[in-house]
Amino acid sequence: MNKVSLFIVAAVLSGCSSFKKLEKNIVKPSLQKEAFKAYWGKNLDPAYLSGNLPIHLNGAIVHDEHIFVGSANNGFMALKELNGRELWRSNEKEFYTSLPVVYEGAVIYGTESGRIFSRNILNGELNYEIEVGASVDGNPVVDGGRLFVQLRNHQVFAIDAVTGKTLWSYKKSVTNKTSIQKVGQAYVDGSYVFFGFADGDMVSFRVETGEIVWEKKVGQLNDKFLDLDRPILHYKNRLVTVDSAGNIFFINKKSGEVEEQIESSASTNLIIQNDEIIFGDSWGRINRVRQDYSIENLGQVSKRALSRVALWRGGVVISDISGMINFFSLSDYKILQTKNLGNELSTLFTAPVKGKLGGLLVFTNRGRLYYYR
Repeated sequence: MNKVSLFIVAAVLSGCSSFKKLEKNIVKPSLQKEAFKAYWGKNLDPAYLSGNLPIHLNGAIVHDEHIFVGSANNGFMALKELNGRELWRSNEKEFYTSLPVVYEGAVIYGTESGRIFSRNILNGELNYEIEVGASVDGNPVVDGGRLFVQLRNHQVFAIDAVTGKTLWSYKKSVTNKTSIQKVGQAYVDGSYVFFGFADGDMVSFRVETGEIVWEKKVGQLNDKFLDLDRPILHYKNRLVTVDSAGNIFFINKKSGEVEEQIESSASTNLIIQNDEIIFGDSWGRINRVRQDYSIENLGQVSKRALSRVALWRGGVVISDISGMINFFSLSDYKILQTKNLGNELSTLFTAPVKGKLGGLLVFTNRGRLYYYR
């Protein structure tokens, strides 16, 4: 091989080596997977006259690849999670104002007319139907075979979830005229069940008898309202809840004393992630509560108040009151996708739910049921 040939070979080898080094330094663009990829959807809004806009206060749940939801004035129904196919539907002409709950092969739900139904989850056959006297606005909770629920008239019931027999009840006198008259959801902890009420009180009852253990004023009067209508969480051996003004309270389970209080403008439910509390506020921000009970702002999500939050795929799904839903990353604190829910009047009154198959179930106040994969 002559000198010219050797030079050409050396140049080629050198060029290949340099190209490989250069290739290692190239940042290849990656496509961000769409968080909210619609897989199927249903319009459960009933026929209505112009100007008489129905609002859906209820929500949907997922159990064993089946979805259960009330369709205003069109009956309660079971759907297949995979494709939204209807499996069965009840024939009652009712409006629904809370979530259903599943227990021992039955789906149990309440109606605005003040009735509670239990149906077989496989075929919708009626197990029992009972009258409770007022709209079932509180989400029912089942623990140890007992169903606990609060009605619009501030009465709470403990019911045998299998037979429908009333075990005990308690009616609270709420005299605050400035209350927004919303109701709380039960939280059960061993032998005790806790309820928040529209007058800002939290009450601890004995599960077995309904005997009051303690009754404490928790909600703070701010902008006229002090209702305790958000779900109660258990955090570091204390109860945590939010009043209608958005203040967060950490409550001693045994005494009912407020041990910590955070003044905030929380407008969503609270969720717990990695031992931290995450929530959205009325200024459109997503926040978390630090260990020292200070609030850290994670990012601006919307210019409008936020309504519900839920964990999904390593991030937070957040809705606002202007018909938008966002997917917020908890790793880099950025919005990865924003989706319009179809109407500027749309929002979520119940938190999105992760399905058995990994999808996300969203039910809007306009009666639109969306399933994202």
